[in-house]
Amino acid sequence: MHCFIGYGKKPKDNVNPRKRTMHTAPRPEGEADRIAFLHALNILDTEPEECFDSLTRLARRTLGADYSAIALLDSDRQWFKSQCGLDVASTSRDVSFCAHTILQDRTMVVEDAQSDARFHDNPLVTGKPFLRSYMGHPIEVAGEALGALCVLYTEQRTFTTEEKNTLSDLARMAEEMISHHYLRETARRGLGEMFTASDLILDRAIQMNPEPTLLYDLSQGAISEINEPALEELNRSRSDIVGKPLPFNIQLSPTDRETLKSRLLENKKVKEFEVGLISETDETLQFLCSAEIVLRAGDRQVLVTGRNISRLNDRQSLFKTTLESIGGRVGTQFFESCAEVIASKLNVRFGLVIGIDEEIPSLLGFWDSEGLINGETISMEGLASNAPTDNHAPIHIPDHARSIHPQWRFLSDLGAKSCYGHPVISAEGELKGYLLIADPGPYDREAEHATFLLGILSARTAGELERQQMLRALEKERIRSEAACKAKGNFLANMSHELRTPMNAIMGFSQLMAQDADFPARHRPTLDIVNQSGEHLLCLINDVLEMSAIEAGQNEIKLTSTELKNFITTVESMLSIKAIEKGLGFTSTIATDVPDFIKIDQGKVRQILVNLIGNAIKFTETGRVQLRITNEWSEDNHPMLHFEVEDTGAGIASKDLGKLFQPFEQIDRKDGLEGTGLGLSICKGFIKGMDGQIGVRSTPGKGSVFHFSIPLIQANPFAHNAPTVVDRQIPAADQPSLETRVLIVDDVAAGRLLLKKLLAPLGVTIKEAKNGAEAVKMEEEWRPHMIFMDLRMPVMDGEQAGRKIKDTRGDEAPVIIAITASVFRENLMTPETPFDGYVSKPFRIDEVVQLMKTKIALRSLLPG
Repeated sequence: MHCFIGYGKKPKDNVNPRKRTMHTAPRPEGEADRIAFLHALNILDTEPEECFDSLTRLARRTLGADYSAIALLDSDRQWFKSQCGLDVASTSRDVSFCAHTILQDRTMVVEDAQSDARFHDNPLVTGKPFLRSYMGHPIEVAGEALGALCVLYTEQRTFTTEEKNTLSDLARMAEEMISHHYLRETARRGLGEMFTASDLILDRAIQMNPEPTLLYDLSQGAISEINEPALEELNRSRSDIVGKPLPFNIQLSPTDRETLKSRLLENKKVKEFEVGLISETDETLQFLCSAEIVLRAGDRQVLVTGRNISRLNDRQSLFKTTLESIGGRVGTQFFESCAEVIASKLNVRFGLVIGIDEEIPSLLGFWDSEGLINGETISMEGLASNAPTDNHAPIHIPDHARSIHPQWRFLSDLGAKSCYGHPVISAEGELKGYLLIADPGPYDREAEHATFLLGILSARTAGELERQQMLRALEKERIRSEAACKAKGNFLANMSHELRTPMNAIMGFSQLMAQDADFPARHRPTLDIVNQSGEHLLCLINDVLEMSAIEAGQNEIKLTSTELKNFITTVESMLSIKAIEKGLGFTSTIATDVPDFIKIDQGKVRQILVNLIGNAIKFTETGRVQLRITNEWSEDNHPMLHFEVEDTGAGIASKDLGKLFQPFEQIDRKDGLEGTGLGLSICKGFIKGMDGQIGVRSTPGKGSVFHFSIPLIQANPFAHNAPTVVDRQIPAADQPSLETRVLIVDDVAAGRLLLKKLLAPLGVTIKEAKNGAEAVKMEEEWRPHMIFMDLRMPVMDGEQAGRKIKDTRGDEAPVIIAITASVFRENLMTPETPFDGYVSKPFRIDEVVQLMKTKIALRSLLPG
């Protein structure tokens, strides 16, 4: 980035500024007053301000410049209020391009400084930063050119009209910013204190002030200076005021009069006193004023700044009653109330709230004070394509509205002669509609009240329109999200079936081969690898599908009455063997204040505990694993059931703790052990679905504590004995030779074959069916004791077939076991389903055998 070497210092390129032949800009007329006014603004050598800096950045970026600056021209220097790309605060005035700019009233362009007689030997052109092109626009405040907004380039270029206009617009913004700086200084120091250099500067400052301001000459008893805002408030011309006494009777309380007099005599400022002015026509104006003594033309004069508060109370009352009328109403009620309010408060017949969506207007709210015209008959035709205003400004047509705007159909429909309205503008500056009042007669009364009221309500209307737009967007998003979740659920169901069905054959037949005594011993290590790899692959499939189910919103929580001690005992029995095999201690404790009977989702809590305890055992080589269950209270004072699983393993580094509960995140472990990266994420999803929380504490080298809390819900001590689904059992026969008939229903031949081989050692008679329709017919002809029914089949699925059999057979129906490969198994065991139990693909031999012994009471016939 180039920088200006030696800015504000002696040049380092051996060029003596006093001996240069370059053209130095002449001083403008009235230079002394210009400099005095610049100094009085108290802006020179001030701290950087973001508003100015953002403007120079915008100028540089928009116009593609190497440098940009807001330069103010002092008597012998050029000082930068803001600069972008430079690293200096000021330069000498004689090398300044901007010194030439303030002599003009338009944008100054230098397209090639090397060929311009004014700048060809300028050290900033012949040396660093080797400026080649320049564009600047004067910055004027109160008629004085104080400096320029400029952009500079190191390459020669030309400038378009659009670029010149852009710089001009940005210069206007700089002028506004300097004016705001002046206003801040005025509020801090007072107008009289700031401008004491000359009468001319004081007069300019008065003209520059946006508040009504005047000077009152005490010796002459007349007004010596007044600004336009004051003339507008007093409804007088300059010739009526200047050099003459105030054409109003002054109303001032005796106390305020004495205070004002005494403090002004002490040359002190008086702030915020109320003055009433009564005109010859008895019109009363009320002003809130400030006053101070200043010197002008060698005389002491009173500088008065005021604000008209005559209508303030009326507006406050109008604002209050308006808010009371619309209250907290939203939607259609708000628009209708708004139409009524603007018509009634402004004393006209019609009020209209019009919305414009994608250039299509619609009538949102309508009010007819005489109740004769129905809003549904009002046409908005012609309104959008012939907008009432191009600049989003209020419209006022006091008379002959229909002849002025014949394209506006609503004027004809209403028979309106006058129309007054305000555009409704969004936060992004887009036209969203109009608030309109109309009347069969002319309307030219209370125009300021109309502007005030419609202005307030238009902002409220814009907010309501944006709120409704947001609600519509949210509704669309909700519908889209629900459709996506449904599609994802269907996909998961299909994918679960497609993945688990072939895994069922692979793992099932490998189990049978492992149990076959005739299987060659030399191949058993290979078979063990197949089994282990299959188990690992199944674990991965289950975790991915389970995580996807949670993300799809299929994480349904089903609470059942549970005896906690028995529940924990079953979990211990599942995991204690693994702990014993590794030589680890494994204990569990339940605090005495924890209820014996609670309501939990047994399946999900069991899966969480198996995951956490299983991980603890897996990653602990020596020591122990402990499960602790306590009763705690949440931050909002609700009882929580708190679980902690503590181990004495290697621990987890603090940098890895954030990864633990993230899907598909795995931490680096020195022991080489890895998981699927989903187990803890699934636990977190389950716990979140139960309105609980999960966390971890860990110290590397000492161990970890995984903990989670779920709401503690006490249960009826007797409720846990009532099964949610009653086991139906076929009475055992007295004779051991009684035939046990089992029907296997599956459209996949490999699945039927595997189940036949698993059941064959039980000595049962087996038949097969390929779909639900065949199963219904075969059940009616063969009357099996038990049916293994696959859920997903062509022609008729398993649930339809099972329900038809149950409905037909009633109490004599066989036991029906669902065969599922789905990730969504919770809906299988409900009172509404026709199933008495289920087995998941891939099958495990011991699971199928145990199910047979539990669900069908043929223990005298079944081995073991």
